[in-house]
Amino acid sequence: MIKKKKYEIIMPLCILLFFVISICTIYSSESILPSYYNNLHIKQLIWYAVGFIVFITLIFIKNDKILRYSKLIYIASILLLIIVLIVGQKVNNTKGWISLGSLSFQPSEFAKIGLILYISKLLNDFRFEQNITNKKELLLIFKIIIITLIPSILVFIEPDTGAVISYFIIAFTLILISEIRIKWSILLTILCFIILGLLSIFYIKYPNSFIKVFGSSIYYRIFRIIDWKNNSGMQLENSMIAIGSSKLYGKGLNDMPIYFPEAYTDFIFSVYTNAFGLIGAITLIILIFLFDYRILNICNKTTKTINKYVIVGFFISFLYPQLQNISMTIGLLPITGIPLPFISYGGSSLIVAFIMTSFIINAYNQ
Repeated sequence: MIKKKKYEIIMPLCILLFFVISICTIYSSESILPSYYNNLHIKQLIWYAVGFIVFITLIFIKNDKILRYSKLIYIASILLLIIVLIVGQKVNNTKGWISLGSLSFQPSEFAKIGLILYISKLLNDFRFEQNITNKKELLLIFKIIIITLIPSILVFIEPDTGAVISYFIIAFTLILISEIRIKWSILLTILCFIILGLLSIFYIKYPNSFIKVFGSSIYYRIFRIIDWKNNSGMQLENSMIAIGSSKLYGKGLNDMPIYFPEAYTDFIFSVYTNAFGLIGAITLIILIFLFDYRILNICNKTTKTINKYVIVGFFISFLYPQLQNISMTIGLLPITGIPLPFISYGGSSLIVAFIMTSFIINAYNQ
């Protein structure tokens, strides 16, 4: 008897609902933005159309073919990060976009794909090493750290702190689930805390030298964390007012009570909750949970180890910004400028999300 082939439908259905939520919320955010922002929801509609085309195209390309070029994809992403520092467009004091006529894209988003694919390839190859020793494991960890540091330093210069944090979380998670023994992950965690402690002492005792090494913009980023700890700062306060005044069913579209920057990107959850209330917020969180749970379910079922590594990396690429974006709008985490996947305005993050989803679904279908 021929077994009927099954296809993944839950994740595409979730994306269709994300699409409706995104367009409606971005449209609602335009009520508190200058008039030249009035076509953002149309642009997001176009980006979604491009994303669906990319998604459908990649569905017909096997994951093995993509993984074959993992190193080249990583190198290409590094070259793009170098190019953006030279000729990049500056937006909100961040030189992180490359303009192509009326369109622009953010290389730091695409660098996640190159980083995940290359680290996954290295970890998978390591499984076939003969006579694995402490030295070989340390050399692999050191290589992964260097591979992660290169894009992190380039993105830190832009500056984009949120992307840097996500790179290291991805790399650490992949090391943690790999064949590398757990003792090295523990030592790596201790080392990270030691480095953070030394940097904190350097910041407090030698502020002038700290500025010379890291630049003056680092103080602004540190103050944002301090603002969060004190529950202060205009962005956070206005975000919580918008969420708190929404009540059970929300105020509807185009009825924002207060202005705050980046309403269509970083603080999209505040706009959405203000429009649709507590019921809408819970619905979106359940939808996100369903999407993420399905990723883990597919990861558990896939038979190829390298696919598992990549899917876990992509899962973290979704989970971290989801937790960070929603939490920072209600004061649970510092404001780091990370968009909510599939919901916030932005072509780069949306296309990257579609690319990652296509790989995950391919792992299931194949």
